[in-house]
Amino acid sequence: MTSHPHVQAAHYGFGAIFPVIVLDPQPRWYRPHHGVPQTTDATDAQILVLRWSGPVNALYGAPAALVDAAHRAPAHLSRGALARFHAALPAALRIVTLPPHTLLGAWSRRPGRGRSHR
Repeated sequence: MTSHPHVQAAHYGFGAIFPVIVLDPQPRWYRPHHGVPQTTDATDAQILVLRWSGPVNALYGAPAALVDAAHRAPAHLSRGALARFHAALPAALRIVTLPPHTLLGAWSRRPGRGRSHR
């Protein structure tokens, strides 16, 4: 975890773009069930991110909420530490896994930013 997390834009491939902060850029994570991801050596492993999943009308505050939460992320991303961190997150934030190619770049330069909230 860096000391100055960078808010990025990501997508699931069907148009919805949402802000994230990468917690671990190494593709070694997967989520077999809902909840906290676990490490794996699977070839389809993904990166670990902190994702905004709150309402669109609250999107303006998403980057600050992500940065604040990322600063509280555990330095060692063990299963227990992630579970405790996940349990303490606000309702609008989630720990998820994503394929690396779903990151689009800086949130401030995301596609369609002129049509939605900052």
